[in-house]
Amino acid sequence: MPATDQVACTARNFEVRSVSRSTWTWTGSDTGVTEPLVNCAYGSGLSQTVQANGSTTSTTTNSVSGSIGIDWTILEKVLSVQAGASYEHSWSYAKQSGWSVSTTIAVNPRRTGWLVLRPEMRTVRGNPVFHVDKYSWGKSGGGQENTTTWRGRSYNQISSRGAYYDAKANVLNTQGKPSGKYVAYDRAVNSSDCRN
Repeated sequence: MPATDQVACTARNFEVRSVSRSTWTWTGSDTGVTEPLVNCAYGSGLSQTVQANGSTTSTTTNSVSGSIGIDWTILEKVLSVQAGASYEHSWSYAKQSGWSVSTTIAVNPRRTGWLVLRPEMRTVRGNPVFHVDKYSWGKSGGGQENTTTWRGRSYNQISSRGAYYDAKANVLNTQGKPSGKYVAYDRAVNSSDCRN
């Protein structure tokens, strides 16, 4: 078997200078947006205009701890600036606010009904792009190799798919309200619903 050099990295100096970005939308969890409307009548339906209320959501997660040298605060700032410019009017990231809309709900006799919002959400994922300032390693036969590229190759920037920062928030409609589907639920009334 031919002899090969054993590479042991002795010095690395990486800096996150940019972020590669990807995005996708998904359906969030049902969120109750109205109070229950109770119809204790035996023979007639109940229809009523109600206020649906809620607030936009905005969360962030990252894949690994900062122990490997990634400054997540810088990555978050770069991502929020880049993503904010792309989705400024259609995404609620870092813009949590309350909302309210009027809608009509119809409830059959002896039922309790309510509305939920099944929101459309957007994730914007940022993967750090590392700029290599210095990379050094020693070879098993002696000597040290120093370079300003990634492992002596022709490029000095690398991106990591394993390290990421996700920003998740509501997709907004043209009125600045969360986009999604309103879904009506109901159940049979019980003794505590119809006491009088």
